[in-house]
Amino acid sequence: MTVLSNDGQSWLTKLERIGEKSAYDRQMVFNNLGHLLNVDMLKEQFHRLNGNKAVGIDRETKETYGVKLDENLKHLLQRIRRGTYRSKPARVTEIPKEDGSKRPLVISCFEDKLVQLAASQIPGKIYEPLFLPCSYGFRPGLSCHDALRTLLQSSSRIRDGAVYVIDEWFAEVSRSHIKGRAEMVRYADDMVFLFGDASEAERFYKVLPKRLEKFGLELHREKSQIIPAGWIAAQRANQSGKRLSTFNFLGFTCYWGKMRKGGWRLKFTSRKDRFASKLKGLREFLWKRLSSDRVQTLKRAIRGIKGWINYHGITDNQGRVRQFILQGKRTIHRWLNRQGGKGYLSWGKLVKILKVLAYPESWKTVSMFRSHRTCVGTRVYREPDAVIPQVRF
Repeated sequence: MTVLSNDGQSWLTKLERIGEKSAYDRQMVFNNLGHLLNVDMLKEQFHRLNGNKAVGIDRETKETYGVKLDENLKHLLQRIRRGTYRSKPARVTEIPKEDGSKRPLVISCFEDKLVQLAASQIPGKIYEPLFLPCSYGFRPGLSCHDALRTLLQSSSRIRDGAVYVIDEWFAEVSRSHIKGRAEMVRYADDMVFLFGDASEAERFYKVLPKRLEKFGLELHREKSQIIPAGWIAAQRANQSGKRLSTFNFLGFTCYWGKMRKGGWRLKFTSRKDRFASKLKGLREFLWKRLSSDRVQTLKRAIRGIKGWINYHGITDNQGRVRQFILQGKRTIHRWLNRQGGKGYLSWGKLVKILKVLAYPESWKTVSMFRSHRTCVGTRVYREPDAVIPQVRF
């Protein structure tokens, strides 16, 4: 059921019209968009929010906020429109990274998350038509899998062979300064550029840091590189007893491997450091809850395991996923036996327990070969030989 506003239009209809106007006129300036925020919109965003996420400093949860949902939303909307709404301080926790450093994770209070989600709908609809097809980060209907799929398909389309930055600038540079083929695959700040000519990749890589500086960004030298790629280069390296260098993209290590029917193509496997980090996180989660309710703890752990599998269960990565499922099971087995109690829990009994709790034993592999509406170009070249720089900042 669609709830209509006072003028007979739903907030979603108004938002769609704004998106259409933005697509029609890229220079259009939008004013006075606050009327789109109403109780109906806030209620829909409330139902979209994940109730299992960490809570902010006020300890408010989705469940407690929803007890008086209509009353809370009306009061929230009044504060927004009167200009008296103020976000609460966020809780910041340090998350360890694979390289030993840490990154801050900001955890907002539930009501602030609700306002942020609702408010993001408006600029998202305005700017969505302005994104180029090469951009995949946090866009509706697109995912990391789509970016990986496009990278694979682009690597098989480049005649001679490289991959990267800011969308429109790259589009302009590729038209005006690059004679061969050039493509970019980007998800947020993780980007890959493909060039048909190695010399053009080198020239682009020299100019790139200057372009980033104009936007107040700095090239991450340790994570950015230019490497040869393509099945011809992979074949030549193999004949010399070598292998092409790998690179990381969106949590995967990208490498050139042999196909069953002969030849070489780009393949993906879960990064070893993140694989180990996820298992370490599982161990730490369980060991902190040695005295907690077993069933509830296992259900939470299994949700995390399923989430990892859903993301990493892609073409070529089946072996790594099977290993993760087994290692997760072994970790749980050790945890249950560390809790003490009556005797030792056998592996057979563990299997029965995990079956009841729907521990994943299989998964649906996400194909990297399925075509997608955003894939660039349609022509397939028989003899690709790419040079791929990985760029991070």
